[in-house]
Amino acid sequence: MQEIKKLFDSIDKIDTLFTEMENLKAEIACVKSSTKTPILVSEKQISTELNICTKTLRKYRQLNILPFRKIGRRVLYERNEVMQSLNEANRTDSAIRIKSKLSRKSNAI
Repeated sequence: MQEIKKLFDSIDKIDTLFTEMENLKAEIACVKSSTKTPILVSEKQISTELNICTKTLRKYRQLNILPFRKIGRRVLYERNEVMQSLNEANRTDSAIRIKSKLSRKSNAI
């Protein structure tokens, strides 16, 4: 009889742990969704991070290389979008350089 009671107690403990685990999963999902809020930084901050002057940053913005948001008179950049755009631009630029080298080699032959 005591063995059955111990078994039910163990099942209750497992059920309690499972419920706590589900609650933790819900909390983690809530935290993850709240961290997806974009972090906006100013021209000065992003130019310092990228080690470029603000004039170059404005030029990139005008050439649609960097995504930005305008809030009132302020121009703000979302850090992850900027890094992603620069990576894509770098890959595209590398591909163009490789193609031009290949075409020069084929023209030389």
